[in-house]
Amino acid sequence: MKKFFAIALSAASLCLCLSACDDDDNYWPVPPALTESLYNLYPSATEVKWYRMGYYSVAEFETSDNGSQTDRQAWFDGSGTWYMTATDSSYSQMPQAVQTAFTQSQYSSWTTDDADIIEREGAETLYAVEAVSGSGKSQTDAILFFTQDGFLVRTLIPVPHNYIYQDCLPALLPAAVSAYVQSQYPSARILASATGRTGTELEILDNGVVRTLLFDNSGSWVSTSTQVAETDVPSVVREALLASAYASYTVDDVNFRQTQSGDFYRYILSSNGRQAVVDIAADGSTVTPVN
Repeated sequence: MKKFFAIALSAASLCLCLSACDDDDNYWPVPPALTESLYNLYPSATEVKWYRMGYYSVAEFETSDNGSQTDRQAWFDGSGTWYMTATDSSYSQMPQAVQTAFTQSQYSSWTTDDADIIEREGAETLYAVEAVSGSGKSQTDAILFFTQDGFLVRTLIPVPHNYIYQDCLPALLPAAVSAYVQSQYPSARILASATGRTGTELEILDNGVVRTLLFDNSGSWVSTSTQVAETDVPSVVREALLASAYASYTVDDVNFRQTQSGDFYRYILSSNGRQAVVDIAADGSTVTPVN
């Protein structure tokens, strides 16, 4: 993670990047709420550098851990509310379950370059393993994101230039959304969350199953999507597909979608370079193409 500060400075063309640092070099008058929050979380923080990344204020700093210096990057909003910290680590320091999962992944032959621990407010801690294949102009970089118990959340490939885990930031969930998740999926772990003009999107890990939940602006539940294996789709639904105009298509993906108006299976299909999206009612009664 030692790359963070250099990357942040080179990202000036993408966002306003203002710097401040410790007592000796103060370029930007950092609000007291930010420094107070930082030192409350990390009393031993030194070599502090601040910059702005859109809505967020980001601190890069070092802490003394067991006699050695560790690089960290912490994200706050303007009021000093903490959202996320990325901590420099190494592959050998990753949990054994993460190392085992990596060796069983399709990237096991790649070289592990670095690793970071990403702690997030109200969301699952992620273990990011950086892997490299090839060298020079043929080099390809990837980051694999795991949970502590080795569940592969996602793979980022290729890694965008100036990438600093900004897409791992959690959203502060509306109370109604949190209440719904707690009541419907009490053991769920939040993998990703985002809020926007139309509402909130949430990705959870529910007893080993990944689900995507959508909520409207009032926090009311809209839908739940769960990826399923084709073999787990009810026979009545599979028979409806075979009886339709899409019988000869290859099944690329299937999601089970629960909505307020009814449940259905969404098929992603392909044939001769063409792709089709089809919704089939859970009882097999209708087959509806999606434009």
